[in-house]
Amino acid sequence: MTSNTSGEIDCSVCGAPNAKDWLYCQQCGSPLRAELAVASPPTPPGGFAPGHRPDLPPTIVAQPAAPVIPPTIVAQPAVTVPPPVPPTVIA
Repeated sequence: MTSNTSGEIDCSVCGAPNAKDWLYCQQCGSPLRAELAVASPPTPPGGFAPGHRPDLPPTIVAQPAAPVIPPTIVAQPAVTVPPPVPPTVIA
């Protein structure tokens, strides 16, 4: 995180300029202030995080499927249509 001459803070992750009072980068969402950043252990040479076993496949946690709820059928009263009225002839 560096400040430039226009009163902005450059993001330490993506380098985008941000207003000095913003807490997060408007480009990548990374925290702009050191106290907001969560310290993570450095990745060792080889690219694997501590505790990672490259000989094991990644664990996939399956989410249970949402229950299928059938549609609700609501009975409607029958609609009766009156029979057509023959036209009246006026003589």
